[in-house]
Amino acid sequence: MLLRKALDACARRLDGKTSSGAVIARKRAIFHQALGFAVDAELLTENPLPAVRWKAPEKVEEEVDPEAVPDPEQATELFAAVRKQGARGRHLEAFFGCIYYSAARPGELVGLRLRDCDLPRQGWGLIRLRESRARSGSSWTDTGEAHDRRGLKHRTRKTVRYVPIPPDLVAMLRWHVTLYGTEDDGRLFRTARGGMVQESGYAEVGAGPGGCPLAR
Repeated sequence: MLLRKALDACARRLDGKTSSGAVIARKRAIFHQALGFAVDAELLTENPLPAVRWKAPEKVEEEVDPEAVPDPEQATELFAAVRKQGARGRHLEAFFGCIYYSAARPGELVGLRLRDCDLPRQGWGLIRLRESRARSGSSWTDTGEAHDRRGLKHRTRKTVRYVPIPPDLVAMLRWHVTLYGTEDDGRLFRTARGGMVQESGYAEVGAGPGGCPLAR
C-alpha cells in the first residue's frame, strides 16, 4: 500500500494534475534506484518495487484554446508593449519575437548565436536550435556555469531543429543585430554585462504593464 501511494505521487504534479509519461517514468526510475540503495545499505532485504503491479494513469491531453493564442495583430501590440519597458524591454523585443514566430522555448534562445541564423534581406529566414540553456544553478552543472548545456527537449543531444522564420521575425532580428550587435561568442541576447539572459529578467518584462505573455 505504501509503495502504491509513492508511485501515485510520482505520477502527479504539485498542482494535482497528471504528469507527462516521460516525467512519470523518470520519477519511477529514481524511486527504484533509491530503493536499491536502501538494499545496499541493508535497510531493506530486497527491492520490493518489481513485485508491485502498478500502471501509470493515462495522460489527459489538453488542447490549446485558439482564443488564448495571440494573432499577428495582437502579437504586434504585445511587442510594442515590451518595447516601451525601457532599455531591457527594447533589447528583449526580438527575444519574445522568436518565442512567438518560431515557437522556441526561452531556454533554447538564451544561447542563440548569429551564426545559427539565416537572415536574408527579403523573404523567409531560418534559425537552427541546437541546445537548451535552462538555468540550473552553478552548483548543479558539470561546468560550474549557472546555465546547463542540454539537448533540445525530447530529442537526442546532437539533434538540431531547423525552424523556418517569417519575414517579420527576420526583420526584427536584423534590426536587433544592427542596434545591439552580438556578444563575443556570437550570442544575440545577453544582460547588460554580457551574461545569459535570466528568467527573472524576461519574466519581469513579460509581466510588466501591458507586458507580453509569450514567455509564461
